[in-house]
Amino acid sequence: MSLQGTLDTLSLPELCELLSGTNKTGALHVRAETGQGVLWFTGGKVCAGEAGGQTGQPPGAGGELLERLNDVCFELFRFSEGAFEFEPDRRPSWPADRGVEVAGLLAETDRRMAEWREIIAIIPSIEARPRLVPEPPAGGPITLDPAQWRVVTGIDGRRRVSALIRVLDGGEFTVCKVLRSLVQAGLVEIDADPSASSGAGENAGAAAPAAAGAAGAAGSRPSAETASGSRAASDQAQPARAGRGQPRSESERDPVSVEAGADPGPDPDPMADGLDRGAVVALLASARSK
Repeated sequence: MSLQGTLDTLSLPELCELLSGTNKTGALHVRAETGQGVLWFTGGKVCAGEAGGQTGQPPGAGGELLERLNDVCFELFRFSEGAFEFEPDRRPSWPADRGVEVAGLLAETDRRMAEWREIIAIIPSIEARPRLVPEPPAGGPITLDPAQWRVVTGIDGRRRVSALIRVLDGGEFTVCKVLRSLVQAGLVEIDADPSASSGAGENAGAAAPAAAGAAGAAGSRPSAETASGSRAASDQAQPARAGRGQPRSESERDPVSVEAGADPGPDPDPMADGLDRGAVVALLASARSK
């Protein structure tokens, strides 16, 4: 059974809750105009993910996995339009035995969405260029933590934030958060690039928190620089990204397409009956109440 649909049928937080509540194992592919990614589930938990420049097996142990999944969810949950497909029993090409609860990932994504509004007030676009200040601030010794040191060593005065993210092989949120701390410490300045097509507040998605009942919180997704430098000029403004609390009109609610495959076994699979949105929402409510 392959579950397919569009993000105006189900938002990604809703979809992840549904897969978690039904203890699914497989790959959730998400494709949008601004990017694509995949989350792998095992027994209803998320065990791996890829999006943007973060691909392949994350280095290190459990902490690296959690940071990767948080970065991937932050990337994917800002897609307002696009398509999804869930392929059952698909697994990543590397060992992924440890799973992370969906509820924890949704809560962390909510927190990041809220903090992102504060970050873009200082770093308005990932097409901006950070540079070290000519003179360090007075007042005593300067102490950097490992994350700040990594970012400082990647700043050369010419490299844009988007290139810095690629060089450091980090997530957009994580790198920009560290940059903000360096700016606040008086160690780094941000030179906005006037040739960028738009700032973070213009072309990046406003994101509603994944918590039920919260809607309309504005987030931002700045345009990313490609190796050729052409992507910044072509990015367009993105509408608000749907969270679980945002209503949808009846005209927007396309049915979820389910392709019948192999026999699901003696226990009937509630996702194998060509569900429309009403049935999916009912199932989602049942999963949440467990």
